[in-house]
Amino acid sequence: MFPRFGQFRIQFQGATQAGMAPEVRARIFEPFFTTKQEHGGTGLGLAVVYGVVTNHQGLLDLETAPGRGTTFHIYLPLKTPTAILPRARDDGREARIPPGQECVLLVEDERPLSELLGNVLKSAGYTVLKAANGAEAVEQINANGYGLDAVVLDLNMPRLGGIDVLKIIRQHHPGLRVLVTSGHLTPLVKSELVALGQEHVLEKPFELASFGQMLRALLDSQTG
Repeated sequence: MFPRFGQFRIQFQGATQAGMAPEVRARIFEPFFTTKQEHGGTGLGLAVVYGVVTNHQGLLDLETAPGRGTTFHIYLPLKTPTAILPRARDDGREARIPPGQECVLLVEDERPLSELLGNVLKSAGYTVLKAANGAEAVEQINANGYGLDAVVLDLNMPRLGGIDVLKIIRQHHPGLRVLVTSGHLTPLVKSELVALGQEHVLEKPFELASFGQMLRALLDSQTG
């Protein structure tokens, strides 16, 4: 379809599926969005795929209609990773994460979400380090603390909880900026965050646009 860019296309045809209504189609690549309410879908599958494809400077698009199934189109560069690829459509998805060059530590124990956020941050120009639990986060901070510009910190993690990690940061790296994410912001947790002076908090589930904008606002602020 785009021969001068040396691309190929992969199609997946959902021949037995009912297809998507327009309101579902508009949100299909959003993290946490799912239509599987009764069966507990995570809403991360297609969001992760979108993040991986765009991280490789590719394009992901789909054709769908109720009663006609769904076809996904994946376009990937063959030999020229630095080529500027044409967009299938200008729907604003590429602009969800404001660009940056800072180093961010991503502390998240849910691997699909960690992969998604890591990929979109890298695509936007950030350097990304990762930790899968609180203990790993402390190790990374101790090793790279003065080279880090921000920490994206989930609160509910194994080995060492996010509140404890935040206390360590406040004690040993008080100038380090922190963006807290959590799906369990109880009144007690909120009071602990206030006591620790934590201002930037993003509740799960969130949209990539909200995540990117809050992270950018944190990095541009004078304090964490």
